Amino acid sequence: MRDEQRVVITGLGVVTALGPDRESTWAGIRDGRCAIRAVTLCDSSSSGDTTTRWLGAPLNLPTGSGQDPVVVLGLQASEEALADAGLADISSIDSARAACTLSTSKGGMRTLLEGHRRLLEGQALSAGVLEQAHPGALAMAASARFGFRGLATGPVAACAGGVHSLIQAYHLIGEGRADVALAGAADASLILPLMAAYDRMGVLSHQFDD
Repeated sequence: MRDEQRVVITGLGVVTALGPDRESTWAGIRDGRCAIRAVTLCDSSSSGDTTTRWLGAPLNLPTGSGQDPVVVLGLQASEEALADAGLADISSIDSARAACTLSTSKGGMRTLLEGHRRLLEGQALSAGVLEQAHPGALAMAASARFGFRGLATGPVAACAGGVHSLIQAYHLIGEGRADVALAGAADASLILPLMAAYDRMGVLSHQFDD
């Protein structure tokens, strides 16, 4: 068995409630800023009455793209990582040996819930719902956006999904199955059913005044 190739991280991209990139996020951490605040979610499938408040860390996401927030977040972070790695233009590498291993623990649940609402209202449902809702949506979208034609996969491992993506990317490069791998994770969990489920589990704080 031959020795594995050396694997290094060459670029980083981050989108958080502290900022839209790694520099602003790090500045927020360094300055001790807190992005957590009380949020109130609305049930769009019923009367629109607001629900009990929860604590969360909302992000300001661009709208009108037709993509689920999970995909929007993942692509935004991916663009920064590729630019940081000097791979904004991948014409210098073999795209068939460029892999995407991008995880999401829940997939595009907002897209799925919106599709369910449309069905209940008797509206037509686009086949594109599946493209945005399944766990591989981010990896598929990133491959298409950046021209990566290697393996595209979306490991699902709850909160450890991002770590699994990094491990998979490490093995792909180390074993010589890819020259470049885009690895990471994204989730957008501030939606009513998920927050209600977490609340029922007892893992959410209601200490809004602290």
